[in-house]
Amino acid sequence: SLKTTTSDVPRIHYNVMSVKSGHLQYALKSLYVDITTAPLPPEITTLKMSLNGTELDTSTGQLAVNVEVAASKAVAVDIRFKIVSDTAAFASGVISLDINAPFAVLSLDTSTVSFRANRGKRTVKSIVITNSGAAASGQLQIVLPPNLPVLQVVSSNPVKSLLPGESTSISFSSLPDAMQPFQVWYGKLKIVSDQGTQIALDYRVEISDDNVGTLIVLAQNEFSFYAPGRPNITGAVVRIVNSVTLEVYQNSTGVNGTVGFSNMPYGIYEVHVTAARHSQFHMIVELSTPNNFMVDAFLSREVVSYKWSVTPVMVEDAYELTVEATFEAYVPAPVIVVEPNRINVDELIPGVDQINFKITNYGLIAADNFEFDLPGVNGLKFVPLLGGKIGRIAANSTVYYPVRVEAAHQNRQLEAVCPYAKVTWNLTCGDDNKWYFEIIIYERGYRKYYNIDSCQGDFNLRGGGGTGEPFGLVQPQAVFQSIGCKCQLQVWECLQMLPIPNLFKCAGAMIEVGSEHSSTG
Repeated sequence: SLKTTTSDVPRIHYNVMSVKSGHLQYALKSLYVDITTAPLPPEITTLKMSLNGTELDTSTGQLAVNVEVAASKAVAVDIRFKIVSDTAAFASGVISLDINAPFAVLSLDTSTVSFRANRGKRTVKSIVITNSGAAASGQLQIVLPPNLPVLQVVSSNPVKSLLPGESTSISFSSLPDAMQPFQVWYGKLKIVSDQGTQIALDYRVEISDDNVGTLIVLAQNEFSFYAPGRPNITGAVVRIVNSVTLEVYQNSTGVNGTVGFSNMPYGIYEVHVTAARHSQFHMIVELSTPNNFMVDAFLSREVVSYKWSVTPVMVEDAYELTVEATFEAYVPAPVIVVEPNRINVDELIPGVDQINFKITNYGLIAADNFEFDLPGVNGLKFVPLLGGKIGRIAANSTVYYPVRVEAAHQNRQLEAVCPYAKVTWNLTCGDDNKWYFEIIIYERGYRKYYNIDSCQGDFNLRGGGGTGEPFGLVQPQAVFQSIGCKCQLQVWECLQMLPIPNLFKCAGAMIEVGSEHSSTG
């Protein structure tokens, strides 16, 4: 099928097919093309067919069939022809011609007009638009999205009609206001012809500033406020990302807990700070001053961690799970350990059982505003006998917190899919109150697992370091290290719904009832 956008404008030549020799015993000579369709449609003003040679030998060779066609207007027709040789041998064929009326074809020299525009300064970018079709384009209108203050057309708009083969430039300008926020504007604009043809163009404008400043990060933990000498965190890794340009700056804090980044362009930056055995710090800041810009990064020291293990027992489809807490004692920070840190709600009897929580502060600093949050589960509710708030847990002290187990009212039983209890407390560090929490796990219905080998690993059921009220606290981080374990992803599947990623994903095979799956964790 041969298609063209031409009409009575210059003739087009096509190499549309080839004639192959196949397995000839004799060479074919004096070959020519004979057009057998007659008469031709009146719209066809020119039709010529030829070969790029006159002979095919007995080897595997081929000749191209060339077509030259022109038409006065759109037409579709099948042209029959045959290839004839001096021995009267011939091959026949058909070419389907679909000749369209001439139209404009618009193209751009780029798919995106992209700026990095400094506030208070004009930036100009130009693109080239070309009409590669066979008809005039008609007048072209550049259409920008509404309410786009950072991009304007500064060349003629509308653009005059482009003849076939003609090109022209379109210029865009960006002049952000001196107070324009640092951000990225992106989207699509259109170039529309008054004849209905249009083309889309992506735009991207990064608002920046050629002024520079210095950003200093100070990494602190609880020891920075309560330990002798008030040491800050040495060796904390600081990673800063420009939210517009995505440029990355990275360094580590020195012995005084600080690190500076100089000659940084004004802009919005994401500051990430990490350190071993600490929570993570993240903040978005705007650098817009030539003076030193200070970021106080508070990373809560992880003074308590947990080790878990799963051991199969002789009873079919049962296991025994133990959780052991490891903590630092006599350090200048609250070190809160709650016992028990897990509750098997399947074994509780409402109206009979009582849970006696033991809360111990092994640190040298008191924890303030200590509070329990015990949601109902499994048709049970937990009634504190001393009220929900305990208040202060003094340094090196123990508090007992009895809770009675009662049946929950059926109509009021609104349970989460995988609920867990939580305790919260805070610590005053300088001018801020730092909030902390620890999770108490609810176990229920975990007697359905198969082929469970012994597993063990480490995790952290604590979070903290957040400023303000204890809402939206930093979620606990899991540092999971499997030690030659093989277990199912189903093991404690409910725990995977806690804010602790990949808590019980052990290396090895996962076996379900009726099927097998391989998994690594």
